[in-house]
Amino acid sequence: MFKAMVAALAVLAATAAGAEPISGKDAAKALFSPQGAVVLIAKEAGLPAAQANALKTVLSQQPYYAAAAFSPDDGLLTDATAMVGNYHTAEAAAAVALALCNKNRKGAAPCILAATTQPKGWKPRAASLSADATNGFKTLYPASGGAMAVSPSTGVWAIMGDAKAALTACKASDRKPKDCAI
Repeated sequence: MFKAMVAALAVLAATAAGAEPISGKDAAKALFSPQGAVVLIAKEAGLPAAQANALKTVLSQQPYYAAAAFSPDDGLLTDATAMVGNYHTAEAAAAVALALCNKNRKGAAPCILAATTQPKGWKPRAASLSADATNGFKTLYPASGGAMAVSPSTGVWAIMGDAKAALTACKASDRKPKDCAI
């Protein structure tokens, strides 16, 4: 089930990446509550119950979408283990966690995904934003119009009065995203 979930997220992310911008009204309907996430432990990671429960506790404190990856050779409780949160999709969070883990692992085996988070009640929708971006949209997006730019690969977002300003603000983040889009 976990692999099917990640595959579904990949399809959603690929579709969203090439999709046209949607209206603020449609985005508002598509977004989940910024509060509350569900942790999905990957059975393929083969974690003992105590480690899976500890990971679930820690990852549940991260804003969605979050992910954790570890090196099977190094183990879960090492410096190579990577946990990231507040990305716009579970797929993006997983990619970053895996890349960070592989960069820091000492063992020969590549890192594997241990867990991801998703909003409570998750199902594919027309828009996918991190918990912080969802909260920002709900509190800052102007009812009379405006634009929101997001970086799928970094989780960066910006809301401004027009598309050009939103893109400029998104790209100016200290994470230096190269994929900001409206």
